[in-house]
Amino acid sequence: MKKSQLLPSLSLFALLCSSPTWAGSPPAPFRCDIMKPALTAGKLSSCNDKVSWQYGLDDIRKTNPALFERTVQAQIAANSNVGSAIFTLPDGKKKTIYRSSFLNKAPGCINELVEKGGVRSVVNLYNKGDLDSHTQLSIEEKEHFQKAGAQIYTDVLNYQYKFKEVKKEKIIEKVAEIISVVKSVPGNVLMHCYGGMHRTGLVFAVMQKCFNKVPLEQVLNEYHCHVAYESEEKAGGRHKDNEELIRDYPCEKLSK
Repeated sequence: MKKSQLLPSLSLFALLCSSPTWAGSPPAPFRCDIMKPALTAGKLSSCNDKVSWQYGLDDIRKTNPALFERTVQAQIAANSNVGSAIFTLPDGKKKTIYRSSFLNKAPGCINELVEKGGVRSVVNLYNKGDLDSHTQLSIEEKEHFQKAGAQIYTDVLNYQYKFKEVKKEKIIEKVAEIISVVKSVPGNVLMHCYGGMHRTGLVFAVMQKCFNKVPLEQVLNEYHCHVAYESEEKAGGRHKDNEELIRDYPCEKLSK
């Protein structure tokens, strides 16, 4: 480029940078399409990475629990919340871990996870919560995975993530126990809870932080993408206990 061509461009850049509207512009909105990679389901065309959060659900939970549960079931049926990452484990081996909500209404996704994604094991993290339908969803999902050719379907017992229910230290220990299971089961793994947000998000984030050495800001961005976070004012299902545990989790717990 000739010098005479370069100078106008530089002048324009300086003008933009010194402009009051430039300096006073609001921050760019949070965008999950640039906050990945864990959000993407890769080439699994039958799986979707959509996630939804309906504001006001807590009020419905209090006044009409049955409607609340039906609403949540409809949401996860439409929004599989699939993501994935390749993890380098402490022994140097690599394993792809997929994450999602319950997939009992997504048999096409299940088939692709097994056939194309190499998933041989499923780790279900939702076995203790206030959504009683999880038992039937698990039965249906397990049947689909067995037909597709998966070898292992494991239910993790007594996993809670809120400090008001379990002490922080106990959650840290439980997460380490779950990750030990994920490491030991055969093949690539699908890990999920009910909606793929909190229980799953915490374990996945800790693995990204501790095994893949992903920077904390990116780990939290990925967590936010899977809880339908848009901003501090529209924070979706974001849970501050999750975020605190992600920040503070001692990676030495996973060194064995």
